[in-house]
Amino acid sequence: MILKIIRFKKVKNEDELKMLIESNNINYSNIIEKMKYENLWNELIFKNFNPLIKIDKKKLREELVIKISKNKKKEYNLSEILFEIESPKQIKNKYNEIIKLIKTKDFETAAYKYSIANSSTNGGQIGWVKETLLSKKLNKILGKMQIGSLSEPLKYPNGHLIIKINNIREIKKETNIDKELKELINFESNKQLNQFSLLFYKKLKQNTKINEY
Repeated sequence: MILKIIRFKKVKNEDELKMLIESNNINYSNIIEKMKYENLWNELIFKNFNPLIKIDKKKLREELVIKISKNKKKEYNLSEILFEIESPKQIKNKYNEIIKLIKTKDFETAAYKYSIANSSTNGGQIGWVKETLLSKKLNKILGKMQIGSLSEPLKYPNGHLIIKINNIREIKKETNIDKELKELINFESNKQLNQFSLLFYKKLKQNTKINEY
């Protein structure tokens, strides 16, 4: 778990990682504790909600065939911040608050502080994602963005999403539809599990006092 962050942050050891995190005014112990709880939480979510995942393989295959018909396909290196608001009126202030921290510090610090997504422990880093795994709507938005730019807050069932494009590359090799379909099914399954996770968390939060970092 810690080794994953050490590799991601490109530091030599845990001591350097601790210094790096705390240099951004983030409590290192809280981050480690949060990761431990998130691992236990993810196990609980998988056990309870995995049977509820619904995947229309036929529809996904049909959409995939259309997406891979292009000779050149893109792959995006993305980061995300998924944040909550109490009412729609708060979205502008919350968004500006997050953007301010990104400008004064960086995207990773803002993700640690504001994001409710599992990627928050990685500074919001998602990594490389093929455009064939993304929705038509999101591909359209990303297609208009430049490397390093941020999206406007996108409404999702479990919050509002800010996307950052870290890099873009083209994939020119032949595409194996069965392999792509398997990746797409895994991607969709994880997305549904994340939605179940956040909705379940909100339900618990309404009925229980929860200590948050």
